[in-house]
Amino acid sequence: MRLINERTMFKVLLDGDGLILSVTMKKRAFFVFLSSAFVGCKTAPTTDPNLGIVELCGYDIKKIVREWPRLYRVSVPEDQASDPHAAFSKTNR
Repeated sequence: MRLINERTMFKVLLDGDGLILSVTMKKRAFFVFLSSAFVGCKTAPTTDPNLGIVELCGYDIKKIVREWPRLYRVSVPEDQASDPHAAFSKTNR
């Protein structure tokens, strides 16, 4: 089971691997991880209106933690915002 709430500046992702709480401000997003892969806090630039780290990783907490060093500064071009897999694959080249 997976619970995702993204309607406000406060977001929650809960699944079998743990929990991510995030607060999105105008220029930065703050993440609190309570998961089997990582416990702690991280920050990243806000990517709105483009896809963010969580969306690019398919809402998979372990993948978010694993790919964070590569993705936390990624800015996705607007023409790729509708295809998260295309944007993600460009970061892996």
